[in-house]
Amino acid sequence: MKIERIVGLLAGVCALHVGAGLAVADEGAWRYSAPGVTALDVSIDSGEVALVAARAAEASIESVEGYDSEKCEVLAVVKNGTLTFSAKAKGAGVHRWFGNMNRCKARFKITALPTTKLHVEAGAGRIRVEGFSAGAALRSGAGSMELKDLSGPLNIETGTGRVTGEIYSEDLEARTGVGGMDISWSKSPERGQAKVKTGVGSISLAFPEGTKVNTSYSGGLGRFSSELDDARTSGFRISAETGVGSLRILKKKGA
Repeated sequence: MKIERIVGLLAGVCALHVGAGLAVADEGAWRYSAPGVTALDVSIDSGEVALVAARAAEASIESVEGYDSEKCEVLAVVKNGTLTFSAKAKGAGVHRWFGNMNRCKARFKITALPTTKLHVEAGAGRIRVEGFSAGAALRSGAGSMELKDLSGPLNIETGTGRVTGEIYSEDLEARTGVGGMDISWSKSPERGQAKVKTGVGSISLAFPEGTKVNTSYSGGLGRFSSELDDARTSGFRISAETGVGSLRILKKKGA
């Protein structure tokens, strides 16, 4: 399907390309038909992006506080069931030579149906995700990740930054270069695996009482402790590795 782009304004300043399938509802907001979108592909230079599940037929992209039109180019396109959204610095060459001086720093909030699959990348910025059930691939060069009520296959990576929140996954792979993890499961997994790794940073994984896990841990400088009985016959396996940092397996508070 051919995508036609039009140029519009966002909060009075902008280099914005809006593709077919989106409509400008007001300054700083675009609406789209949620049932027609099964995947989100989001990429930002710097700042923050929040993705929040909503069950409304109409979903939105909102700029939280505008952005600098001299530095930013924003793209929003719906094609073949995927909403592609990006906020990037103008001119790859300028960005390469002058680095942070020319980053596009902005904050956005995007809503979509809970069953939408997510692919999110941030060069330097925080990623917040809430309420999605079809899995996610999340990447940040430098920035924290906050997860809430997120489920499905999860692949998470940050160069520098902590990963925190509540999930349910029987297929988790999470890595940080510098930064710890504090992740809890909303219910007990019966099968599958969690592979977690940090270069520098401790890992805390919390599960409801009675959860059976099979844990293997490799640490350069750190220690292992567990509030759960390790069950070698468990169908759920944890494989953890830290360069500098400890691994703690905890009983989830209030569970």
